Amino acid sequence: MKKTKLGIAALLAMTGTLAQASVLDFSGTLSSDKDVAQISFTALEDLSNVLLWTDSYSSGTNLDPVLTLWSQLGDDWQQVAYNDDNSSIASGQTSWDSGLSLSSLSAGNYLLTLSAFPNFANGNLLSQGYNYDSQTSTSWTLNGTPYWQAHISAEGAITAAVPEPETYALGLLGLGALLLQRRRQKLAA
Repeated sequence: MKKTKLGIAALLAMTGTLAQASVLDFSGTLSSDKDVAQISFTALEDLSNVLLWTDSYSSGTNLDPVLTLWSQLGDDWQQVAYNDDNSSIASGQTSWDSGLSLSSLSAGNYLLTLSAFPNFANGNLLSQGYNYDSQTSTSWTLNGTPYWQAHISAEGAITAAVPEPETYALGLLGLGALLLQRRRQKLAA
């Protein structure tokens, strides 16, 4: 019975959803100060205690991130909230990291964008673009390629558009364990 429960939990993990408390972690790099990272996620139900934050600033050794949360509005995205500097959301953040704390978020499709200060959204719709969209040369002054990390935490079920490879691996292991358990049951019968 214990193995069956483990298999079911692993299958749920393969879908990228987590029940009750959900936490999603993302990371990547920006090649220029005009780049905007986009993270799609879906709130499968109304959420509470929603936290969105970065821990990319690394006390000045990396980029100064700006987070913007968008909700789907037909073929476009409407701005819900944005933050440039809020390092009080979670441990690991340093000065100039960004973070959003929302008491609730309705079920639906969302987009979290991460840009480097001062590349802010031009308006309340994503289709209006960002400050540096028309820039032909960048003034990137950081050494190396800037690394970013973003996190989403909420009470309720959320899923990312594309689960991480590790999630698929865990799900496949759980499915294998479930199939092995059934095979053993058939051989014992």
